[in-house]
Amino acid sequence: MSIAKRPSLSVKSIMMPLAKIPVYFYLILLCVIVSAFAQVYVSHKIRTLNAELQKQRELQQKLDVEWLNLRLEQSALGEHSRIESIATSELGMQHVTSQNERILAQ
Repeated sequence: MSIAKRPSLSVKSIMMPLAKIPVYFYLILLCVIVSAFAQVYVSHKIRTLNAELQKQRELQQKLDVEWLNLRLEQSALGEHSRIESIATSELGMQHVTSQNERILAQ
């Protein structure tokens, strides 16, 4: 049984085939690698921005509900009948009659 000799690996034997590859191949390879990293970055950025957009939409919906409730509360608090009842019961105000009316002159 004979043992086959393995070819020795040296830097020169490895670099020799690489020297035969044209320069534009390396440029294309570099462009492909940069493009792949750019695609990964853009995909990550899109996912991050979509998550942020979803959070902002949820916040907008909550704020819209709160705004609607505040408008309802404002309309309820500003009704004339409510203001008149508070003025008469809590503040003791009355409607002005001709006997109660006083005109002040300067």
